[in-house]
Amino acid sequence: MASDPARPMPKAVRSSVQASVRRWKQLTPSPTKHVGRCKHTAVYYKKQMIVFGGHDPWKDCFLNDLLVYDSATARWRDVEKEPEFQKTRDTHREAPSQRRAHSAGVLGAWMVVFGGFSGKDCFSDVRALNVETWEWVHLTPVSPPGGAPVRPCARGGHSCTPDPENGCLYITGGWDTALRYHNDVWSMKPDFEAKTVTWASLTPKSAPEHTPLGRVGHSCCLLRGKLVLFGGYGGDTYHNDVRVFDIAALAWSVVTTDPAFKKPRPRNYHCSALSPSGKLLLLGGAYVEGLMDDVWQLDLSGVFDDTAANTSESAPSLPKWGEVSCPGANRFAHTCVADPDTGVLYVYGVSASDESDLLELVIEDWYCDQSLAHHMTRYLSKHYALFRSALPQLASTVTARISAYHAELALPFSPAAPPFSQPSTPLQPRNPAASQQQLDTSPLVL
Repeated sequence: MASDPARPMPKAVRSSVQASVRRWKQLTPSPTKHVGRCKHTAVYYKKQMIVFGGHDPWKDCFLNDLLVYDSATARWRDVEKEPEFQKTRDTHREAPSQRRAHSAGVLGAWMVVFGGFSGKDCFSDVRALNVETWEWVHLTPVSPPGGAPVRPCARGGHSCTPDPENGCLYITGGWDTALRYHNDVWSMKPDFEAKTVTWASLTPKSAPEHTPLGRVGHSCCLLRGKLVLFGGYGGDTYHNDVRVFDIAALAWSVVTTDPAFKKPRPRNYHCSALSPSGKLLLLGGAYVEGLMDDVWQLDLSGVFDDTAANTSESAPSLPKWGEVSCPGANRFAHTCVADPDTGVLYVYGVSASDESDLLELVIEDWYCDQSLAHHMTRYLSKHYALFRSALPQLASTVTARISAYHAELALPFSPAAPPFSQPSTPLQPRNPAASQQQLDTSPLVL
């Protein structure tokens, strides 16, 4: 295992969080017997978490099976015995081969799988599964007239971020079998009827120093046309930087966080989620010292709020990292998916103590949070005079609905008052003792 250069971590003055844990629950759905795994993928579609492939670290074997957890019934579905699955069995020869460190994302009713590692070679194929009919298709790259197909090299340990609004997915970073670490960004636009995929390289126009170093095992989330990248491993260094890629501008930028607040340790093979209001959640991962069980949050709402710079009279404050007080089992190369209706997170994968486990995590004020009401209130307060003079009936209705919404959240609201600000209560930072490492967390193993 390559080691990180000895470098003292800066001492933080304080630690603050904007959320508190409501529930961290171990789920034991029936049936519970299935192969434990890491470096798999998981997507969420219509109350179902769909898991594909990965690596069984206990038997050291690669997988290409499907697991489906139905959150509505709290049961694992045995999809291979269902009639719909049997009807499309002829297409299953198009399913991806056994692999780990691949990627997957959902567009419509299709789960798109790209890349991965076989234990010997990396893949560059694109396969798609219709999660309504369980039909697999192999998507071939579109070739430009008179030329070879344009596509990224075979790789694993990259990130895949779906963009349903534009019907594409974004592939970022990863590495290949020659141990080259990549920092490129690609757009992948599938055509499921034609069984083709069109690739486009998104070459940055920003300053080179803003572009992240090549890395593997990082996380990447999308919100309002911007990709948020965190962490990863780059050959001799674990990272804990936060960078944002503006897709329209083709520009990387570095997010500078408040140095007075403690930051998460560098790591790879963690997982992240981003709320609609711009709150980044970070769970677990691996560092040179072993596995981690921590949960962190970073409020990036200012990064996505285009009106903040125009309406604020003072310089915007720097985003602050906060450690959420909810330790779980130490784990890495796991997955987390969020229910878009409730914000409940489902965390799945092997840990240092369990062969396989599924956890449910609910964090207050993360997904359906107060900041949504803050943005709505600020906008309507700005234009309230216009509503009141031109459309009194509409203004009355809007005021009543906002008041009712705030009443549900137990928040104060006055139409004549400026947008309010709720102070957060800081939690004390945890300093958990290092646990014994029981899994191979080496970044040199895809």
